[in-house]
Amino acid sequence: MKWINIGILVMMFSCISKAPVQRIELGNWGGTKPEQNTSLTINEQNLVFDFTCASANIEVDFRNEIRTSFSLSGIYFIQRPILPDNYDIEKNRHDANFDFVVAKNVLTVTIFDKTENQKIGVFIYQKGLERMVFKCP
Repeated sequence: MKWINIGILVMMFSCISKAPVQRIELGNWGGTKPEQNTSLTINEQNLVFDFTCASANIEVDFRNEIRTSFSLSGIYFIQRPILPDNYDIEKNRHDANFDFVVAKNVLTVTIFDKTENQKIGVFIYQKGLERMVFKCP
């Protein structure tokens, strides 16, 4: 009886599936909402976000498999149209958390500014969608 119970437990645990895994395609991703004016470039070493008056960078090895939802830390840079003489890049550099949800060729990214303790926004990107980002006026 003991061996039957152990056998049942082994079968139960072998049937438990891991969280789904999906590779994220490298290349250019465009924001699906034109009013958000954003794009994302993904390569093997990093992700680069481009916004109207900001940019963000996450350094990560994308050759590994990625779960369908995951979080990464990176840097969010606030950009200015005209830089004053006393411009301090460190004051405009913010640690940020990026929460990703992957569904086929769509990435939903929620960005949270850890420095200011506030949500920056939710951005939806589609693979292959070209989006020319207009920078700060």
